[in-house]
Amino acid sequence: MCVSHLSCFRGQIIKGHFEELAEAKTPVDLNFCCIVTMEKVDTASTASDDVMKSLFGEFEKAKDTLQKDFNRAKETLKKDFNRDNDALGKDFDRAKDEFDKAKDVLGKAKNQIHEGFEELREDQDALAAENGVLDVDGSEILDINAGGVIISVSRDTLTQIKGTRLEALFSGRWEKRLPKDGDGRVLLDVNPNCFRAVVDYLNEQKITPPNSPIEMPHLEEEDDIIFQQLLLAFGLVDDGAVQSKRSAGELELVTVSDGSDENPKALKDQWQSMNFDSFPKEPPHEIQTVLKEEQKALLAANNDLIEQQLLFEEENNDLRFFLGDDEDIVLLNFSGTLMATKRSTLGLCKNSVLAKQFDEPLWVQQDNTKAVKKWSCEDVSKWVTAIEGMPDNIGATFVGNDVNGVALLVMGREDLKDIGVTKAGPLALLLKEITNLCREKKSEAVFIDHSAYCFQKILDTLRLRSMCHSEEKPPSVYIQGSQQERFKKIVEYYFPGEYSDFILQRGEIDSTILSKHNSSQIESWLLEDGVLGDLELLYRGSRDG
Repeated sequence: MCVSHLSCFRGQIIKGHFEELAEAKTPVDLNFCCIVTMEKVDTASTASDDVMKSLFGEFEKAKDTLQKDFNRAKETLKKDFNRDNDALGKDFDRAKDEFDKAKDVLGKAKNQIHEGFEELREDQDALAAENGVLDVDGSEILDINAGGVIISVSRDTLTQIKGTRLEALFSGRWEKRLPKDGDGRVLLDVNPNCFRAVVDYLNEQKITPPNSPIEMPHLEEEDDIIFQQLLLAFGLVDDGAVQSKRSAGELELVTVSDGSDENPKALKDQWQSMNFDSFPKEPPHEIQTVLKEEQKALLAANNDLIEQQLLFEEENNDLRFFLGDDEDIVLLNFSGTLMATKRSTLGLCKNSVLAKQFDEPLWVQQDNTKAVKKWSCEDVSKWVTAIEGMPDNIGATFVGNDVNGVALLVMGREDLKDIGVTKAGPLALLLKEITNLCREKKSEAVFIDHSAYCFQKILDTLRLRSMCHSEEKPPSVYIQGSQQERFKKIVEYYFPGEYSDFILQRGEIDSTILSKHNSSQIESWLLEDGVLGDLELLYRGSRDG
């Protein structure tokens, strides 16, 4: 209570006392009244002061209590806040550490896969330097001698499906190992009808949008078995080799050591099996989604690398059927029908009449390039100098690098650059003239006085055997009914006795009831009826049945 309130209170007491005297209407001693009144006022004032002091004390006490409660609540809140803040900080640090660890593992995996691709490219370039050329022209039109029929196709078309054996074959890595006929054309020892179907499929593939894949074609029954096997040999359809090895756990990422002590396989197992469930996946912090997408992309890249590594490692083995020497090429003439194959194909059944007919030294095909192969370095220099438009100093380069006739015939663009022929003009002239030299290799077709149809089927069977792996049994070719008897006679002429099974591929009847003689009798009856190829027992009856 302030001073003005206290004065007012005192005035009210005095006023009230005089009003009481006035109502009494008795003589009053004013001095006495004033004294008495003042005493009452003082008494009241004293009481008021006591009340004020009491109230002020209670107020201060309440204030102290409230302040203590406030301070206590403040400290409690502060402790709770600090505890929660520390917990949030630890959670954040833990989440950040997990995120950084995940990114680090995925980053190492990305680098590992990238290094794997780089190492693969280096190995491919090294292979190309040894067996081919590095800078083949994709737009080059190739005249392919497909079993005696010339089929023209661009290199880009043949190499458009990456990772296939067909792409590897014409990528340039094996250019020096591809056999070439007398006109310098690459020989593919394949059925020409089937190879033309492959080219038609690839040409269609080039103009088909990526989101509209075309189905792999099928040919008529007579050629479809051979066609499907050719697709497998070219790697244009999956033969299941890669998938089966992956399922069996045999495919491993080829890693590149970075000098650290970290186990590459352990790292691979770690990043492939990681899950990111502890991270948020809802907007705006879709960390889980981002990490899973990155992991998914790495898994796809890893699988792609593994398959490319596997294909590259098996290239030499898988492509062996298509590679060879020019001297291995044989041209055949069947009453005007020309065919081309390799001597190694004809000699697949080593003790057959066919193999002996084309075996060295009983058979040697004419080769007019043998004269060039006898050239000395000086002869090569004279030949180079005589080329129209060739600078005079180029001829001496061949002498200085010991290039004789044999070396000249196999030289390509990179080889000429290596010996110092780097200018475009001389380089182009030399490549053209070397190609012409190689085309001077003229081969006379060997006349075969037999049915072209039946011999084509023999060639198809031999090619199927060569394309298949040694542990695989090749499928049987289709023979028209009207040609089956003639086919059998020609086969038995070139593959007498037991060797005829090499072509006819007669299977044995698996039976515990029939004797071997009975089985052979049934097989001969089936053969007489034109039933060739594998035999499968569909029902086994009892002896009495």
